[in-house]
Amino acid sequence: MHAYEIAIIIFISLTSTSLMGMWVTSRLKEEWLDGISRDHFKSVRNLIGSLVAIGLGFMLITAKQNYDKRVDEIRLEAAKITLLYRVLDLYGTQADLASQKIIGAVQGQIDLLKEASNQKVDQKQAFKRAKMESFRENILDLPEKNKNQSWIKSTALGLTQEITGLRWKIYNDLDPNLPVALMVFFLFMLLAIFFNMGLVSHFHWLAIIGLLSCSASIAAAFFLIIEFDRPYQGFLAVPLKPLENTLDVMKDGI
Repeated sequence: MHAYEIAIIIFISLTSTSLMGMWVTSRLKEEWLDGISRDHFKSVRNLIGSLVAIGLGFMLITAKQNYDKRVDEIRLEAAKITLLYRVLDLYGTQADLASQKIIGAVQGQIDLLKEASNQKVDQKQAFKRAKMESFRENILDLPEKNKNQSWIKSTALGLTQEITGLRWKIYNDLDPNLPVALMVFFLFMLLAIFFNMGLVSHFHWLAIIGLLSCSASIAAAFFLIIEFDRPYQGFLAVPLKPLENTLDVMKDGI
């Protein structure tokens, strides 16, 4: 399910719960909602609200940190690929085939990640198909006629191994970090809060606008949490600009 779909469901759920609280209030006897009862509802609401605010803040920060790590991984991979291409350039024309293989592999990864960001294919399947290590054999086949070529080949193989390891690290980090059960738990707490808000509110347009704005804010927070926790899909997918810049450098031979 898309993040915006979940956000819409949360918005509708919270709004409906608060309106239900207003409806219940209109059906209760006046003595059941006297000053003491209202103060009690407000105390419960404030207590749960404080816990939820801390929890949502923690989840949002955790998801954002996870997102930033994925961005750094893409940047590091792009830097390693650029360095590998530069090292092979020192070898000479015999390394041209391996260099072309690298360009093709990077282009393939960019295309597949763009496809995966639109949720047309499974993220992990996209990474499996982007075979970044496919040029390893071409580097292994390079002859070592002198010490300089031997050093270049050894360095290139080391960088290839690092790129492969980094790619599989990205692959293993594709799964969401935040437990679904934790988010559902906070959602139930929010439903309790909004029901209490409805109980102590009067049914008029100003109160409804306030509840709608609160529901929209909570839904937006969940949207950001889900988007950051799925860094390679959705509207806030990890930018592929570092890989695209690397590809331009290799194609232009800069």
